[in-house]
Order: sequence, then C-alpha cells, then structure tokens
Amino acid sequence: MAKMIRRCTMLVLLLLLTAGLSLPAWAAGGQAQAPELSMWDPTSVVVKAVEGQEYVIALKGADPDWSKTVAPADGFVTFDNLTPATAYVIYTRIQADAGEPQTLAHTTDLIGLGVWSENDFIPGAVLNLQPDPEDAKGLTYQWYYDTVTVNEEGGELHDLTPIEGAAGLTYTIQEADLGKSLAVKVFKDEAEVGEMTGLGPVAEAGAADTDEDEVCPQDDTCPISQFQDATPTAWYHDGVHWALANGVMNGVGSGKFAPNGVATRAMVVTMLWRIEGEPAAGTDAAFADVEKGSWYQQAVNWAAKNKVVNGTGDATFSPNASITREQIVAILYRYLQFKGVELSIDANILDYDDALSISSWAVEAFRWAVQEGIVQGVGNNRLSPAANATRAQIATMLQRFCDALEQGGVTPINPPADEEGAEAAVDYGTSELYTQEEMDAAIERIHGEFDKWTGCQLHSVRYAGDECNSAENIKWLNSLKEGKNYTQCIEFLTDFHSPKDESDLEGTAWEPDHEYKDYQWWLARAEGGDWELVSWGY
Repeated sequence: MAKMIRRCTMLVLLLLLTAGLSLPAWAAGGQAQAPELSMWDPTSVVVKAVEGQEYVIALKGADPDWSKTVAPADGFVTFDNLTPATAYVIYTRIQADAGEPQTLAHTTDLIGLGVWSENDFIPGAVLNLQPDPEDAKGLTYQWYYDTVTVNEEGGELHDLTPIEGAAGLTYTIQEADLGKSLAVKVFKDEAEVGEMTGLGPVAEAGAADTDEDEVCPQDDTCPISQFQDATPTAWYHDGVHWALANGVMNGVGSGKFAPNGVATRAMVVTMLWRIEGEPAAGTDAAFADVEKGSWYQQAVNWAAKNKVVNGTGDATFSPNASITREQIVAILYRYLQFKGVELSIDANILDYDDALSISSWAVEAFRWAVQEGIVQGVGNNRLSPAANATRAQIATMLQRFCDALEQGGVTPINPPADEEGAEAAVDYGTSELYTQEEMDAAIERIHGEFDKWTGCQLHSVRYAGDECNSAENIKWLNSLKEGKNYTQCIEFLTDFHSPKDESDLEGTAWEPDHEYKDYQWWLARAEGGDWELVSWGY
C-alpha cells in the first residue's frame, strides 16, 4: 500500500494568497503590528503572536467580535474550525496610552492547489502543479529550495532560496536536489501573492521504501516525534506512524498532530482518496454544500461518483461536520464494494451492550469491521457508533484496513487476468448520452493503443459516467488539439499491467512491470464523428 501511494503522489496542499495589509475604515491607525501568518491547514491558521497584542478572526467584510478575542501571547495563536476556500480577516490590536485601541488587519483567502507526480519523490520525477483553473488566471510560479527550522514554540520557519531556471507549472527533480525540500512561490503581475511549502525531502531511488520487517524503535527517529502533542510510545503509534509515513495524514499546524482531535467528514474522505491514488473526479460539485475549488472537492466528488459516500440528505454532504465511528465504518465498507471485493460476514455484534444503537444503514458495515478487526470496542463492552472518531482512531482504522487488503484478507470478485492477451472485462455503466455501439467504438480506439505495447495486460475498461461530458471538459480537450471543434467527450478508466521490457514502453510514461488502476482515457469528437484519443493518464 505504501508503494502504491508513493507511485501516484498528489499532495493536496493549501496556498495562502495574501491580499496585503488593510486598515479598516473604523480604525484610527496605530502602533499595533499587523498579524504575521506562520502556518495553515484546511481548517486553521496560525498567527505569529506579539506580546501585549490581542487577536481575533472574522469573515471578510464582517466586523470582528472582540468579545471572542484571543489573550495576548508571545508565541503563536491558532484559529481553528475555519471553512476552507473562504476569505477571513485576522485583526490585531493594542491598547494605546490614550484613546481607542489601535487595530490592523490581515486578509487571507484559502484556496486549493494540487501537486502530482507519477513517481516517488526522487531525482527524475516530474512534479506538476495543478491549480484550480479559476484560481490560476494570471498567476506565475517559481520553484525554491525550502530550509525549515522549528523554534522553541514549535513554529516552522521557512527560508526559501530560488532554484535558477525553475519556473512554471512543472519541475523535474535533479540529483542536486537530494536531501532537500522544495517550495513554490506564486506571483501575479510580478507581485508575490503566496507560497506553498512542505514538498520533500527528495530521496534516492528506493530510499522511501520501508522494510516490512523493520520495527520502529518509537524514539526520536519516529515521525510522530516531530509533534509536541503526540507520543511515539502511545497506543496509537502503529496507525499514526503508518498514516504519516504514507502521506495519508499530516499535522494540524504549530507543531501539533492533535491525536485526540475530532476529524471532519471531508478530512476522512480525503484520506481515503489519497489511499486510492487521488484520481481526478471532475469539477462539478457532487453536493450542494461542497464548494467548487475547495481542498476536498475532488475527494468528495470521487467518493460520491463511486458510491463510497451517500451524503447527509437534501443533496448535502456536511463536509465540516465531525465524523462518527459508524460513518467511517460505512465509508470503508462501501469502498470495498466499489473495489469489487467479495465480503463474507459471520460476526455477531449483539454481545456489545450498545449494538442495538447502531444505525440500520451501518449494521452490516459494523459486523464486517468487527470481524476483520478494523474496529474494536472502546471499553465497557461498547462500540460507541455515534461517538466522534478521533484522528488517532481514524489513523488506526485506516492502517488495519489497508493491512487487511495487502495481506489478502479480502478476495476480489473479478481478479485481473494474469495471461497476456486475455480478454478485458468491460463495464458500460449507465449512460443516457451514448449507445453501447458508440461506447464500443471508443473502447476499440483504446484497444488500438494497447495493441502497440507487447506484454501489456489490459484487465478491465469501465465507463466513467455521463457527467464527464461537461462543457468544461470539452473546452479543455479542445485546448489540447489545435484547430479542433469537439462537441462531445467520453472518459473510460482502465486497469492494466505495463510491459516488463522497458523497450516496449516507447511513447508512454509508464513504469515497467507495474500494475496501473483507474488510468484515464479521454476521447472526443464532433457530434456524429469518429472518436479521437486526446488525453490519457491520471
């Protein structure tokens, strides 16, 4: 599982666009120092605090509520429970010797930005920035080396050194980058408007692979030790260590992991999406309360598209709601069904005192999870299905879940063909746009590509759904082919094994002898015309 995650690495990070310092009309000017942002994650911002000053956060355009002010501090102040992709204003004030307090403000907008690489974070890998198209208008990018130091309060300080000649949406990792971390600065009209850190460090080929028999000493070499509020010797070590090592989870900022913190529904779905390899899922929001361009939109769209999540009613997903134990168990159960896994459930959970409190839609999922050891009682012979799941509990569940998959604890209904030339399984799905004959014509075009590669084993071809035929996707495909005027498009997903001989891989970016899953093929045509293969990949 670790290798799978690293091969298809897409780090969903956040870019902080700084709109500059603005003085509210009602402020009298002053001696207060404007807030300096230190760190951020999808739902929190950390301010580098100055002794004797007060801090408060408000939605952009709203007056600050000083009754909720954070006490003056010399260190760092964290504002939690924020809504991603939303503009906030962080105010600071200091009581003047006479008259009204002096106030300054810092305006921020949190937006999503992805970084994708098909290979490990090693020399030769190509990093591709994938900003939301609406966010990327008029922006340029410069790559930097990122030297990180941690001060006594646990805050990270980033010293960025520009990499000569490294500008644009892509960067190829060099041998000279070994051991270094990378960052990106973003500019608009030559003015710096933000930065993204946390890429790296670059490792030698194979260095990221861990020995399955290697046992963590649970000391300061453990990845958990970097967090001031987490302990490598705690009960959650195995799960949190695994989640950190595989990029499934990160810290929450200010040098903290928050093992006992409550996770949101969006966070958990994003973790599972990372395990799946972060497949693209279109730009149309699957639920009314999933904001376009949000850091979790692709994950939620993918989960909804594949029936991994059903929402919370009234076409909503409730991304910022705390997730319960029965919700995450149900999501994992549906994920296995999406993967085509045959489940044999024999567990009896009625011996637990609160078994009858499990929601009807989660009973089978809980029986499976208890049987497989994915969840265990929380004490006093209880399962606590309605209790919020902590970050440490979620890490442990996901680690047990992925271990069960790797160790053959579940059996695929349709195992991939092992012999070259075996007929690929075809799933036409349900379409109101295209007939089976039209789909067959597109699939035949895909088969024509695979026929070029000796030793390539195509296992399955699956229709991605009518929602892919959107105006936005058609516009994108037209932009890739000069002079074309496509009016329809279609997407298929394939599972296949690449040729073992590198000489058979000409014209591809594939690794030899590698199992690829959910590999995308985009075809387009003018209505009534022949399908043309336009784009492929992840």
